[in-house]
Amino acid sequence: MHTITKRLYITVDGDRLVEEGDPDAQFLYANPGRKISDEDAAKFGLLDVPEEESPEEDATPEAQPAKKRKGSFKPRRKESR
Repeated sequence: MHTITKRLYITVDGDRLVEEGDPDAQFLYANPGRKISDEDAAKFGLLDVPEEESPEEDATPEAQPAKKRKGSFKPRRKESR
């Protein structure tokens, strides 16, 4: 996850994020403190990861840590009457 540090706006075409006051700014994307995925941060150039070394392309399932599940949902069984 990536934490936004300043107010960012998205352009009309949706391809770029710009700072407040930029003439291309159209819609508020995020306020400071909002967390966005690393994928979105990389898409908009907020991470310093060269595209050739992108973790999504080179990662194998063995190299990625397993996601922890917070719990499982078990629906109640209907009682027969």
